[in-house]
Amino acid sequence: APAPAAEHTDRVDLADAANDPYVAVLCQEAQNAFGKGLSRSEMQRLVGLYLNDGWKPDVILLCCAEVARQGRRTVAAVAHLLARWREDGVETGEDAERWLKRAQQREEWCTDAAAQFGIEPRALTNWERRTIARWHEEMGVGHEMIDEALLRANGKNTVRYVDGILRAWRAQGITTIDAARKQ
Repeated sequence: APAPAAEHTDRVDLADAANDPYVAVLCQEAQNAFGKGLSRSEMQRLVGLYLNDGWKPDVILLCCAEVARQGRRTVAAVAHLLARWREDGVETGEDAERWLKRAQQREEWCTDAAAQFGIEPRALTNWERRTIARWHEEMGVGHEMIDEALLRANGKNTVRYVDGILRAWRAQGITTIDAARKQ
């Protein structure tokens, strides 16, 4: 019979990890980022991200800063975002900084688009946020093209409806405002 797989745990023995110089720095800087002290179990989980999951301390601390900026301030939120980063291919501090810049750019696009649609940015669904990012990143659509699509929407000012207009234009090779107006 095959040997049972080793059970993966997020927690580590902090006494055993105390000899690693990064452990103390990681715990202290995470507490600074969160603006609060961490419980023993939170520290164990944080150190487990470093020792067990193989995350570099600089990446974990960038993630802590981003989670704190979002107002979540928990190690569970850090672990969740790190898992998302791993899915997106983030492994180094440089990768994380690029991911954060792209996320900031996407947020700016969403804020701008929400103003165009006359809604609050926080009212956008995840699907709408991904769609707005796709308009800019994949389709090369800018503010002006969204305005033109809104004019064509005839009062159906939803992201879904405007997305249909923009996708139809793209399928027809319409990539400029002039071309859209001549249609």
